Amino acid sequence: MEDIEMLLLKLEEEIQCGKKALFGNAVSINPENCLKLISKIKENLPDVIREAHRIINDKEQIKADASERASKMLSSANAKVEELLAETNIVKKAQEAADTIIAEAKEFEENIVNGVKHNLGTLLENSERTLSDAVMLVRESREELIGNIIPSKKEDID
Repeated sequence: MEDIEMLLLKLEEEIQCGKKALFGNAVSINPENCLKLISKIKENLPDVIREAHRIINDKEQIKADASERASKMLSSANAKVEELLAETNIVKKAQEAADTIIAEAKEFEENIVNGVKHNLGTLLENSERTLSDAVMLVRESREELIGNIIPSKKEDID
């Protein structure tokens, strides 16, 4: 698979290297080459989308792992509490230890989830920016191509 930016640069080069008409600003380009490049760009876009889905799935797995770990930590804390409750002299210490473990587990899970959300947000923002830039460049190239073809037709009419 080719890089989208490289394909866009090839498309831009194809347009810029077109033969300039004798009159006006019209440029003669090879539409077949341009259409092939646009087709390759379209083929490569789903990879970016698949990458975003993979990251979302990874986020879910990290959340599930953190939740499982927290659940194990909570189970461990509960077991410890039961053990300590049997010893009436240290009931207060057992409760404090369990509360600390639970708070740490929840904080750990929250930190993991927030980190994943932040990283995912950054990646999606970058993907969105890249896709927007690609769409804008394709749109501008298409408009330039159409703008160069339409004046040629008007000149033919005159």
